[in-house]
Amino acid sequence: QLFNRDDPQKLAYLVAGMSMGTRAELQAVLEEQDMLKRLKLVESLVQKDVDFTRVQSKVKNEVEGEMSKDQRREMLLAQMKQIMKELGIERDEKEALALQFTDALKDKTVPEEVQKVIDDELAKLSQLEPSSSEFNVSRTYLEWLTCLPWGQTTQENRDIGKAEKILN
Repeated sequence: QLFNRDDPQKLAYLVAGMSMGTRAELQAVLEEQDMLKRLKLVESLVQKDVDFTRVQSKVKNEVEGEMSKDQRREMLLAQMKQIMKELGIERDEKEALALQFTDALKDKTVPEEVQKVIDDELAKLSQLEPSSSEFNVSRTYLEWLTCLPWGQTTQENRDIGKAEKILN
């Protein structure tokens, strides 16, 4: 046996040493000559530890509760999406957007580099949550890329008079 439970001085030192007290608090326990005051100091250290542990436990439980709520919500949303897909009720917003963008490009001759960028953005869009700001940025970028007149050219017209007439 490493300590004697019947010796209050050794018990006070043991409990104080196991506490999370500061150096100053632990030094105060060591320096206190009166046994009753020393035990009161150790009791206050233990009470601080208990209070800290309660707060820590409460925070941990709240965080776990929030995580489980979020996980449950995500699971239910995924199930709802799958059910709606199986019933053919509604297409996923991201899938509908991707289809809209590919349809907009069907009759256009898009340069290879631009097509690669569009494909990358579509892949990114499929991974993002519709509520995120990055989703909206990506969607707007794709809207601009798909509304440009790729591959459509007109005959060059260098008639300044006609240009002035059009612009005025």
